[in-house]
Amino acid sequence: MNEIPIRLIRLSDMKFVGRIDVKKCFRSSVYSSLEYHSPSDQIRNAILSRRWLDEGKPTYEEMKAGTAAGPGYKKLQAFCQDAEEYGVEFA
Repeated sequence: MNEIPIRLIRLSDMKFVGRIDVKKCFRSSVYSSLEYHSPSDQIRNAILSRRWLDEGKPTYEEMKAGTAAGPGYKKLQAFCQDAEEYGVEFA
């Protein structure tokens, strides 16, 4: 699990989730066969670019509270929509 980022955005509802939540989501697929599969092999996530706008980027607190807004949040939403089109569940 250490290969999975500490926090991810679940694309279906744009909510922050931690490693434990991701593990719960994929527990059945990771442990379903007799052969062990690393969670990091099963969990597809997209990595965000670190390049942000000069202002207006959403804060962790805003994202966690569900109150994020503004141009930075719109940029994040657009990224997440693109990631979903590739079948990715987390960013």
